Amino acid sequence: GNGHGQGNGTTHGGVGYDAGLVVSLGTAAVALATQILDDAGADAEQDSYLAAAVEAQRLAEEALLAGDLARAAYQADLAQWQALKALVLPGGVTAEEAEAMLALAQALYADAEAAVGASPTEVQADLLARAAAMIQMGESRMSSFGYTGVNPLWKAAVISFLLALLEENSSD
Repeated sequence: GNGHGQGNGTTHGGVGYDAGLVVSLGTAAVALATQILDDAGADAEQDSYLAAAVEAQRLAEEALLAGDLARAAYQADLAQWQALKALVLPGGVTAEEAEAMLALAQALYADAEAAVGASPTEVQADLLARAAAMIQMGESRMSSFGYTGVNPLWKAAVISFLLALLEENSSD
């Protein structure tokens, strides 16, 4: 197949992404944030952002099941954003947090590359390329605007985390 004729893809962020994939990224974001906060210990404000992420993700999954793809994608994006806020707020993003996010994105990207291996599918290759581009964008923003690099780095981390998860599940 040359990728034409599947009418269920939503054009999301300029790329034709399946709403199911966007929802999976939300799931990965919530899982990753939960894992990090469990290790680091979360305060009440962080817990409330994480709870908002979990709720947005629940709504995304409901919308997906109901066939409301636009709403599913919107809620899953919101879940990713709320999960990021749980990690870097309160108090704004510090230079240390930005550095930590860069290190996280790079480590997860390396895991994803290893998990996917030498012959990725088209979707895997696309996601890896997207994560790599986000890491580059995040790095260049960090050198010029500091903390604004965190958002693309988080997206890269989430994409990479999802790729590794999907690979784990498919090789069972």
